[in-house]
Amino acid sequence: MGYFYWGCGASGEEWHDPFLLYEEGEGYMKNMVTWLRMVAILEGISLLALLFVAMPLKYHYGMPEAVSLAGAAHGGLFLVFSGVLIVVSQRHAWTDRFSFMVFLASMIPFASFVMDRRIKALHG
Repeated sequence: MGYFYWGCGASGEEWHDPFLLYEEGEGYMKNMVTWLRMVAILEGISLLALLFVAMPLKYHYGMPEAVSLAGAAHGGLFLVFSGVLIVVSQRHAWTDRFSFMVFLASMIPFASFVMDRRIKALHG
């Protein structure tokens, strides 16, 4: 089993693809889907925390810093989720429609948990 490479640098050293840190094969692909599912769950939890904890704290109890913290965490997780989704959808040759549905589910409260079950059923 070999490693994937992007190519060679000016000095001749080989550059590793940062998304392929393990040897290629079935286990690697399943590992990326596991990462996607894990990040999707964390992102879904952060969205719920932002909407149902931080927003009430801001508007009912005058604590705007709650939204700042939860919003930053949610934004970071959303960016990580989007990047991992792009990689997984390309590596598994998901249709554009399915990839868009997974992306859309990350923006709707509780939908990421439903989509997690679909991805688990699809990839085991």
